[in-house]
Amino acid sequence: HGVYTENHELIGRLPVPTVWTTNFDTLLEQGYARAGRNVDVKSADAHIAIPKKRRDVVLYKMHGDITRLDEIVICKADYERYARDHPVFQTTLEAELVAKTFLFLGFSFADPNLNYMLGHLHALLQGNQHAHFAVMRRARQNLALGEEGRSAFEYERNRQDLQIRELARYNIQTHLIDQFAEVTDILRAVDEAAHRKDVFVSGSADKYDTDFPEERMRDLCMHFGEMLMEQDYKLISGIGLNIGDSLVKGALVSLHLKKDAAFEDHLVLRPFPLDKAFPPVIGTFARNPASLFLGRPHHEHPGLHPAQALHHTTHLDLAPQTIGIIAPGTGARGGKGIGKASALEG
Repeated sequence: HGVYTENHELIGRLPVPTVWTTNFDTLLEQGYARAGRNVDVKSADAHIAIPKKRRDVVLYKMHGDITRLDEIVICKADYERYARDHPVFQTTLEAELVAKTFLFLGFSFADPNLNYMLGHLHALLQGNQHAHFAVMRRARQNLALGEEGRSAFEYERNRQDLQIRELARYNIQTHLIDQFAEVTDILRAVDEAAHRKDVFVSGSADKYDTDFPEERMRDLCMHFGEMLMEQDYKLISGIGLNIGDSLVKGALVSLHLKKDAAFEDHLVLRPFPLDKAFPPVIGTFARNPASLFLGRPHHEHPGLHPAQALHHTTHLDLAPQTIGIIAPGTGARGGKGIGKASALEG
C-alpha cells in the first residue's frame, strides 16, 4: 500500500482538470477529497463515456483500481493485451496527448503501450505536437559495489542519456533531479504559480462617511473589479453587500467588453457567513497571493473601513507576474503528468 504524502495534498489542490495515473491506489482520490474537489474516477473503459455531474477533475486510472483486482494491468501479458482490452483508454489518451501539454512525474517510460502511442503520434503529426515535460531521477552510482557498481552506473547513465534523446524526438523535455524529495518543492512552486493571480475579496458596507458616500464606494468597487479583469486576474468574492456585488458587477462588465465568455476562468463566487465561523473561513484563503477582507457589516466584527481599504488597494501594483516551472515526479513507479490541462502519474 502507498503512503499519503504532501505530494498528494498538493496535486489535489492544483487546478488541473485531467490527471492520468498508472497507480492502483486511492491516494490521489484522498488528496482531492481533502481539497474539496469533486473527482470523476475512470478505472475502466466503460466509465469513460459517462461523465460525473459537477466534476472538478477527471482521474484516469489507466491500469485499473485496487478495488477491482481482476481488472488491473500488472503482468507482461496484461501489457501485451492492453490495446485490445482497453481501446477506449488508448484512444482517449492519444487524443489528450495531441490536445494538451503533459507533465510526467516519476514516470519511467517503460510502458510499451505509451511508448507506442508516442511514436505513432510523432509519425502522424510529423513532429508538430505539443511540448511535454518529464521529470526523472538522475542515474546514481552505488559506491558500496565497487567496480561492479561503477560499471552498472556507466551503463545506466548511458541508457538514460539515450532515453532523454529519444523523448526529445517526441517533443518531451526532460528535467533531471537528484532526489525524489525535490518533487515536493517543485509541486509547491507549481501550486503557488497556479494561484498567483487569484485575488480574494470579501466585505460589506452599510454605513458611509459623508465624504465617501455609497455611490462613490460602489463606483470604486466596480472600477477595482474591472481593473482585475483587465489584468487577467481571477476574482474570488464573498459577494458582500455593496462591496462584493459591485466588484463582481465591474468584473462582468469588463469581461463582456472583452468578449470573454469563459466567466468561470475569471470569477469564483463564494458567499460566506459573517458569524463566529468567520475566522476559520479566512484561513482557507491564507495561501492566496492577494486577499482583501473589507468592511464592518456588524458591530461584533469591526474591521478596516471599506472606503479607506479600497482607496489604498487601487494603488497596488497588480501587473501580471509569470513563473516558469518544470515539475518533477512523485515516485519510482509510473508517472504523474500535470500539464496545461493534464497529468500522468504512476
